[in-house]
Amino acid sequence: IIDQGRLDEAVSRLENLCQNYPGEEIFTTLLARSQQLIAERRRRDEALSRAEALMAGRSLGEAVELLEKALAGIPGDQQLTLLRDQARRQWDEARERDEEMRQTVEAIRTLAQQGQFETALTKAESWLNRYGDEVSIARLRDEMRMRKAVVEAKSLLDQTRPEDALGLLEDSTSGFASSPEVVAVTKRA
Repeated sequence: IIDQGRLDEAVSRLENLCQNYPGEEIFTTLLARSQQLIAERRRRDEALSRAEALMAGRSLGEAVELLEKALAGIPGDQQLTLLRDQARRQWDEARERDEEMRQTVEAIRTLAQQGQFETALTKAESWLNRYGDEVSIARLRDEMRMRKAVVEAKSLLDQTRPEDALGLLEDSTSGFASSPEVVAVTKRA
């Protein structure tokens, strides 16, 4: 019964056997072992549940730490080991993504400082297409669109096409209407 994992049933039967045959060491040993296995199962299940909740909340480092502690108390548990390894992989991927995002933000800002708005915009859009929405990258993408539109609007103004310049700014700079760059070009038009 113990080997089949029916621990509650084993404990119940062993308690009866211990009462009927007091002092029989084999029954008390098996009872203690069954109770220990039940306690380990509870600790494992609690650790798994808490770790899964942490992982769902993207607290991957905490999940790994929790699972490591659980494995210290229940060495070699397969479910704990599998979830710990999964949490580690996700944590490593998240750290790599964060580092790549940091480098992308830095590259976009450098390109913008050099006036290479189209390249900066392409870099931001590429990152967003690969990883999905990220507020800081999305904001930079929108800023690059605005700055690119300002450059193009200035070019249109130099060609004495103020209506086209204003239309471009209206279409491309939503959320940036009060930006000094947009205001300056709008006044010029």
